[in-house]
Amino acid sequence: MACSKIFSGDIPEVMQNIIENLRDDIKSLYSCILINRNCCFLAIPLLWEDPFSVKYRNNLSHHFIDTYFSFLNENDKNKVNKIKFHKSDIKSLYKPLFNYHTLIKTLDTFRMELHIISWLNTTNNDHGTSNEKTYFQLITSQDESNEEFRLVKANKWNKGIRTICTILFNLFVENNVILNKLHIIIDFSNIQLINSIYELILNNPTFISNIEEFTFHLFNYDEQSNIIEQFLSSLPSNIKHIEFFFKSRNGGEKDIITDLINSQSQLTSIKMRFSYYMLSSSFLDSLKNSSNTLTSLYFGSDFTFDFYDTLSNLTQLESLQFKDCDLDSNIFQSLLEIKTPLKIKTLVIKNIRISKIIEIELFIQKVGYYIKNLVLDIEYIYGNNDHFKERLFDAIINYCEKIQFLHLGHIDYNIIPKLSKIISNFNNTLKFLTLEVKFFHYKHFSYNIGINDDVNELKISSMILKLLCDILPLNLCYLDLNLVINPDDLKLLFDNCDQIDFKRLLIRNRSSHNLDVTLKTTKDFIKNKNLDYLSYSIRDDPKFRNNLELLFKEIQSFVKMKNYYDLAIKLDHNEEAIITSTSNELNKEKKHVEIKDEKEVIGLYGLNIIENVLQPPIQKVEVKTYKVLNLDSSKTLHKYKSDLDRIYGKTVPPHSGEGHFCC
Repeated sequence: MACSKIFSGDIPEVMQNIIENLRDDIKSLYSCILINRNCCFLAIPLLWEDPFSVKYRNNLSHHFIDTYFSFLNENDKNKVNKIKFHKSDIKSLYKPLFNYHTLIKTLDTFRMELHIISWLNTTNNDHGTSNEKTYFQLITSQDESNEEFRLVKANKWNKGIRTICTILFNLFVENNVILNKLHIIIDFSNIQLINSIYELILNNPTFISNIEEFTFHLFNYDEQSNIIEQFLSSLPSNIKHIEFFFKSRNGGEKDIITDLINSQSQLTSIKMRFSYYMLSSSFLDSLKNSSNTLTSLYFGSDFTFDFYDTLSNLTQLESLQFKDCDLDSNIFQSLLEIKTPLKIKTLVIKNIRISKIIEIELFIQKVGYYIKNLVLDIEYIYGNNDHFKERLFDAIINYCEKIQFLHLGHIDYNIIPKLSKIISNFNNTLKFLTLEVKFFHYKHFSYNIGINDDVNELKISSMILKLLCDILPLNLCYLDLNLVINPDDLKLLFDNCDQIDFKRLLIRNRSSHNLDVTLKTTKDFIKNKNLDYLSYSIRDDPKFRNNLELLFKEIQSFVKMKNYYDLAIKLDHNEEAIITSTSNELNKEKKHVEIKDEKEVIGLYGLNIIENVLQPPIQKVEVKTYKVLNLDSSKTLHKYKSDLDRIYGKTVPPHSGEGHFCC
């Protein structure tokens, strides 16, 4: 089919299909904009669908927010120029080649605030105020999302941030943007922002008419409840994924949540985190209206009553997740009483406290044949009946056959023998493995508190590492260890992993001893492996951090080192797609495109190359992979070959004075 389109001259459609398949591959999309004009015009919209999701960086020569500012009207430019720490006169910014502000499809108020803070910090540094407070400092060993949250919280009363947010919202709305995803986070400080947003949306309903994914985090419902209710009632009825997080005093928001869910006709996934009193019977009944479409449920709330009537109607469920809550065993008893077979592919039970495990054991027996992704991390069992965990592991061994993603937490002495059987049992299917030791000292849950290694934790970690030497599947491509590591045990594991083709190795070392030796052991191992990514997390101690920075410098030429939370696989409402795409990514050969400055690419999507006419990096591209993108039916083979030599054999020429690529 593709060949017939090529020889018939229908090249644009072929190019569009190819580039569409690169949607999540930033580096390849970036390379596409340098190939020719058509590829550039197809790739740019994908790169600018969700600019606020990228990691912000300080000291950028050009921030993408500057590009948005170039499209502002004079009134809004004056408002921005009045804000302290402006980088340059906004009025002097030129309009770029593309209308970038019309391409956005995903909008996240939290990420927007984060990037605005970054922009303010960058402009501040440009004025030579080296002694000014830095807004953000990356701590390798911690969850960056938490650091980002604290960053925004520290600047929550900055009116300039709120003003710029409103200006950008107005820019998008006035230019007829139609969003696909909208994520809103509201607390005490930015409640006024929702007022401005609502007014804009009320006057321009098409802005959210095509929303498929909606996230709403609210930390103070008591104020402006009428505005919030009106805003939520204005949402379209075709949303596919809804995520709620509410933290308020009276639970008055449960009625508007119920109304919103009742209004939906295509809802496939719900993720909810709020207090137990929010789970009213009317709310649970609203889930029944989506019984034919709902495939994923995520609960982060405690349960205190029977759930059977609701669950018995949700026969299409494929993903069921319980996290960070007290879980009544009657929930699983209700699931056991459903006569219709449940084809649960993803089961997550993480950081929960439960009275009994027997119902979970029976539930795994019922759905085990279908489970592919399993997270089992039971924090506490009331009544000290930890021995039931052994029976739970037996159920996994005896009834699960297809597990490819396995995450086991709170591993203790009594389940080490079962751990060996579980991993060996999935030798042919297991590709992603995460193991976490049970931490006996509460302070070990924090990387920042210096305490001596617990003897129990060290022994269990040692047993796990020695155990893995003989049982890791050969097709395992992802290994995530959260242990108290003895470097001798780690070396023993590495020495026995020569035949395993890891692509991602994630290590969270809770030990405070022999870190130099552990880092050297890790470095020696990855030098001889075809590893794509490495994450190594340690406590935020200056000495430890310096050693980690040294490791980064030594290995960056042959492996990419990233923050743990950038590499860790997070099961969400689209976990099946996440696992599949990650598996494909890790199993394919290394990219043939080499980019000189990856951070600039990820941070700016090639803005410096397109807009500022900087010298682009050298591109090394395998001709047979991309030749379809450059083929023109009117060209002779000789002319085509000369074009390839010019494009791929040398540095890609910058665009001409008219704003077009020479190629």
